[in-house]
Amino acid sequence: MKSKVKSQENTPIKQSPDPNDPYFILECFSKSLDEFEMSVRTANALKHANIHFIGQLVQKTEDELLATEIGIKSLQELKEILTEMGLSLGMHLETMQFTSEKESQKYEFVAIGFLGNRLKLFSLHRDGRFVFLDEINAYGGVYVITSETLALKQAIDELETFINNKDLREEDLQDFFKRNPEFILNDEYRKAHSKVVLEKENQETLVPDFILEPYNSERLCAILDLKLPSAKVWVLKKNRPRFSSAVFEAVSQLREYSQFFEHDHNRLQILNEYGLLVYRPKLFVIIGRRGPVDPLVRRRIEIGTPDTTVLTYDDIIEKLRHKIGLAEKGKKK
Repeated sequence: MKSKVKSQENTPIKQSPDPNDPYFILECFSKSLDEFEMSVRTANALKHANIHFIGQLVQKTEDELLATEIGIKSLQELKEILTEMGLSLGMHLETMQFTSEKESQKYEFVAIGFLGNRLKLFSLHRDGRFVFLDEINAYGGVYVITSETLALKQAIDELETFINNKDLREEDLQDFFKRNPEFILNDEYRKAHSKVVLEKENQETLVPDFILEPYNSERLCAILDLKLPSAKVWVLKKNRPRFSSAVFEAVSQLREYSQFFEHDHNRLQILNEYGLLVYRPKLFVIIGRRGPVDPLVRRRIEIGTPDTTVLTYDDIIEKLRHKIGLAEKGKKK
């Protein structure tokens, strides 16, 4: 019995990828890891490690990945994905360097590819050579989007998916904001401390979602709590608009946290254990959706809870989209 032999003429030759080829960088390294099939455990571990693109992953060593929440099984899964692409962990990426805009003008078109911790803008030559345009400021009206901006956009998309999910739990939101603290921090606060346990004298414990630590060590911490986006926020009666009962319940809970720190012993306990100084803290709650509330009506409603800032999930998303807009505007030349 004769064996069948495939015609070499019709069989495509698989070439090994060249990490110094700009086209390879553009088409491969910029791929989001969300495009690949992997276990939920591995996908979540990558997000916790702030690894979102193939270009980020290949530059990590096995030891660096294992030092994160990525375990042995997830590591093997990622190595298999890279092997199928002709890649491996621990890759070192190098390229040509040019020193002037005049030299870069020999290159006829541009592309964007992922390298290191950001997307880079390349000027490409017909023979395959390339130069980083953003290193010699030769890119005119084009701006470079950093990987941080792309990761922030992905996180916003993730939050929007969350808040539209009817099965969402407060624990899911807690995990999201723990992974993406920039959503709840601002210029005043540098770190969000999750699940600080407040032990009362009667052995009852209180656990606020986050205590916000200020940049200035002479300032005091704030407290932030999370409620579900499905919760009702406004009661828009014509004669007496007000917050809903869900909001008042959240405010009451925040005030209980604040009351804990009225006692010297409790303040000292949290200061010694966590390094956080809390006294009559600013209070924040994120709850519900904004909906079609008139800004003037909202301000009148907010006057009723002067010690607590009530934010909706739409407010949070709007703030981050504005941040992205400013970042991108600042990159334009």
